[in-house]
Amino acid sequence: MPIARLLRSVACPSHLRGLPHASSDQLGRIQAAAWLAARQSSTAARNTLAGKNIFQLRAAVETAEAATQQHGQQQQQPEIVPLPTSDESETLLRIRHSCAHIMAMAVQRLHKDAQVTIGPWIERGFYYDFDLATALSDKELKAIRKEMQKIMRMNLPFIREELSPEEAEARIKAAGEPYKLEILESIRARDPTAPITIYHIGETDHPAHWWDLCAGPHVESTGAIKPDAFELESVAGAYWRGDEKNAMLQRIYGTAWESAAQLASYQALKAEAARRDHRKLGAELDLFSIQESAGGGLVFWHPRGAIVRHHIETFWKELHLARGYDLVYSPHIAKVDLWKTSGHFDFYAENMYDQMQVEHEEYQLKPMNCPFHVAMYKDGYFSYRDLPKRWAELGTVYRYERSGTMHGLFRVRGFTQDDAHIFCLPEQIEPEIRGVLDLVQHPDCCRLGWPLPTCACCSFDMTYVDANAAKQRPIMIHRAIFGSMERFFGILVENYAGAFPLWLAPVQARLLPVNDAVVPYVQEVAAKMRAAGVRVEVLERASIAKMIRNAERAKTPVMAVVGAKEAEAGSLAVRLYGGSDLGALPADDVIGRIVEANKSRGSDF
Repeated sequence: MPIARLLRSVACPSHLRGLPHASSDQLGRIQAAAWLAARQSSTAARNTLAGKNIFQLRAAVETAEAATQQHGQQQQQPEIVPLPTSDESETLLRIRHSCAHIMAMAVQRLHKDAQVTIGPWIERGFYYDFDLATALSDKELKAIRKEMQKIMRMNLPFIREELSPEEAEARIKAAGEPYKLEILESIRARDPTAPITIYHIGETDHPAHWWDLCAGPHVESTGAIKPDAFELESVAGAYWRGDEKNAMLQRIYGTAWESAAQLASYQALKAEAARRDHRKLGAELDLFSIQESAGGGLVFWHPRGAIVRHHIETFWKELHLARGYDLVYSPHIAKVDLWKTSGHFDFYAENMYDQMQVEHEEYQLKPMNCPFHVAMYKDGYFSYRDLPKRWAELGTVYRYERSGTMHGLFRVRGFTQDDAHIFCLPEQIEPEIRGVLDLVQHPDCCRLGWPLPTCACCSFDMTYVDANAAKQRPIMIHRAIFGSMERFFGILVENYAGAFPLWLAPVQARLLPVNDAVVPYVQEVAAKMRAAGVRVEVLERASIAKMIRNAERAKTPVMAVVGAKEAEAGSLAVRLYGGSDLGALPADDVIGRIVEANKSRGSDF
């Protein structure tokens, strides 16, 4: 599988194209697992579970449940409509900005002591920061939303007014808004004579009148926003101006759309994103953890996650070696002098861990691999005939991230970066950059962008000898395809919803013996699988229903039930994750299919 195909599969898996909520197939899996959990204790179920056609019974029950759902018991899924962004739709931008103002107005109507700060629109909604004596609860969010709807139904106009800086200062002081006064001072510091704009909601003589320091733009009136097309989502803490030394404020996040249908689509998308959250799946599937005893942002790779990472790294190494790269390794720490030479000490210090002293010399953990590759290049002697040199490394780096900015595997303090540096002649830049595969940003399955590949062209104090025996400076192209192994792994988990393709699955096959008599045969098959490079587990000492349920929950690609009939015939009763019952297949055939998937790095059994 070329890396472009892997990245494209991450960007838009086929089962999600145009479908932000769970598919009927995914719902079927959930129903099947629930059915097994509910029915494993019944006599009829036990009798059938002991037989050879357990999967056929499950399929029949799922069919019956589907028929029941057709009679009105299935929950209605919202109609999926295109979702514009603020960049694409000025109307949406105005709606979100105006919603932030309406929310601030509603908060101050309900909480007379609330002081307002800033309230911008953001990519999928808006927020506003408040200084409030009491903590806002979910119940209060509902009250604020209800008050916002009341304001929208009043259909109050948004009115723009320009003031001199002095008039604005007097107005803000009279309103007792110290945060707005600080904002005004920062505006005046940039341009002391610039007019100040404020926006009113309602005429000044209206009982519900409210105003805010703002440059706009806004909708014509509060009635332009549909009361059923917005939602308040959460409350979070935020320091004033992002400075930990300042007051802690309460930030209310909301989302707003042009129609209720768009809101429903967004909420379905958000629910699907929550279902696929790599932090949740990482714990459920035992892939990784972040231990507070070790510190935030430091990832522990559990065996199931580590084996997936191993195969990704193997794939990465094979790809680079085939394309003329050499693999290098560099230390995790270096003397401070190296970081001073590279410029990191002066320009990247706030993202680096503190220095440590060893034998009267100061060292720091590396935040990047680049200076080490440069040091290795400078340690050699190269002529123009030796270039390009392509060096690649899976190097672990360490960056200090504030605790509030860390997010699962997407933003951590220690991570492995797939850095490569190409040292080349100026005339080699174009072909070398063309050789860098798919260096673009891919959206993830739920359309939330996380940056992956990067490419940069740099010039350092390095030399090569040209055809005239003169020293020249080479060009260094820096590029990363995965970005970081941790972030790429998190995106893989979310895009596959934990159900990795066959070649990448932590456990590729689970063998489920019906009784103790067939265990020796099952262990023999498992040994053959392991010898062929198949990752297999044998589940026993549990009811067949529980073993199937556990295999489904673990999202195992291939499940094989083994009874007396299968043991006698040298076969396996195979069912694939997601519901396809293949019936009895020769054990050697099953092994061969998985081995072929490993060779081709494919998902098909």
